[in-house]
Amino acid sequence: MSFVFISLKLGALETAHGRLILFSLALCALGDLLLLNRKLETSFFCGMLVFAIAHLLFSLAFIRGNTFDFVSLITFLPLLVLLGGINFMYLLPRVSRKFKFFVILYGLAIFVMITSAYTFMYEQKLILLAATFFVLSDIFVAKDRFIKHSTKNALLITPLYFAAQGLFA
Repeated sequence: MSFVFISLKLGALETAHGRLILFSLALCALGDLLLLNRKLETSFFCGMLVFAIAHLLFSLAFIRGNTFDFVSLITFLPLLVLLGGINFMYLLPRVSRKFKFFVILYGLAIFVMITSAYTFMYEQKLILLAATFFVLSDIFVAKDRFIKHSTKNALLITPLYFAAQGLFA
């Protein structure tokens, strides 16, 4: 929640871009609360939904008022597709049937967010870093949730996620 306050302090309400980032950060804070209980599946589904919406709102913030860069798209899209494909090939066989559809939708939301960051915010290196950190933290969350729960995952998730949120704010 502190990132919401930081964003407000930095003037998030003054622009449409800032308001979208602020709302995305608020949704991430809500998602954090929903994911606290590892045993309650309904809470996990809701957390995934809230985070997916946050990713899409971050995407809107990146797209709104910024210039599309085709060179960035053709430069980064193949890499993003390759890395996303490898991650899905590794993850999906380990995801239970009831989660598969939601994991795919969530993966698409992440893909839209990082692709929009790299094609619309290509000059904003801190945003690119934030988007990359957010995706990496999500990969480790998925590994922790669906493959193997480990404190090592938390040691990677926490700094990546909070760094991403701080850079977005």
